[in-house]
Amino acid sequence: MRKDLKVLVFALSSAGLLFGTAHAQAWGTSTYVMSAVVTVEPGATGDAQALCNGSDFATGGGFMTGGTTVSDSFPVSDASGEPTADGADPHGWRVITFNATDVSSDLRAFVVCLASNLVIVPLH
Repeated sequence: MRKDLKVLVFALSSAGLLFGTAHAQAWGTSTYVMSAVVTVEPGATGDAQALCNGSDFATGGGFMTGGTTVSDSFPVSDASGEPTADGADPHGWRVITFNATDVSSDLRAFVVCLASNLVIVPLH
């Protein structure tokens, strides 16, 4: 659990860097959303996705896995699982893995979301 907390702290600090350059913010509510557990069998590919609630947008994401090799980890725009297009707001996170071991492994994706009621105020 301690490793997961480090990933969450990194994702939250990344969100602060993203919005903290030249503006002061009235932060919206942030949430942490986990996907369901996906069991990846030996020699198989696994895919997990976590989506933000409603119109909230993703500030970062990641995964938890026990032995699979991650081939892709990226923001998505919606439930289709397609990568976020340039300039579009991400609304989730998707992870694709391959299990090269001889035992099944669990995979979960997570996304850190920020409420869409974020107000950005220019500094004077």
